[in-house]
Amino acid sequence: MRFSSVLRIAGVTSVIAVQAVVAAPGWADTAVPTPSSLSVSGAQIAAADPTELDVDLTVTCTAGKQDSLFVTARQDRSATPLAWGWAAADVSCTGAPQTVAVKLTAEPTGLGAASWQAGPVDVFAVLAGTSATEARARITLV
Repeated sequence: MRFSSVLRIAGVTSVIAVQAVVAAPGWADTAVPTPSSLSVSGAQIAAADPTELDVDLTVTCTAGKQDSLFVTARQDRSATPLAWGWAAADVSCTGAPQTVAVKLTAEPTGLGAASWQAGPVDVFAVLAGTSATEARARITLV
């Protein structure tokens, strides 16, 4: 009896394998989601207004999706915040790497009006989609 149960299991396994091969063309055409990626490409003080910081990000996400991008930046000198700002943007995903430009306005600090100055700035970005993707960078503004 043991021999026949082994043959029965082998027969069922081969039927499942054949069904998987036959069904493959149906699911082979299904689009595979593009893994999300995010990086900070650069940042620069806006030429016309030092309260504006232009941040460039490189974003990759699944084609046809609409994801949200959140960006914050903080510039400190010693323990005193010189400037900080945030922005949000919608991203129409293409499935390929794309550059997204975001403008952050310096928010007032406890020291009064703020503006971006030459020196290091810390940038943090989050691409909120199916799975959140983060990027951090320290950029020297000139």
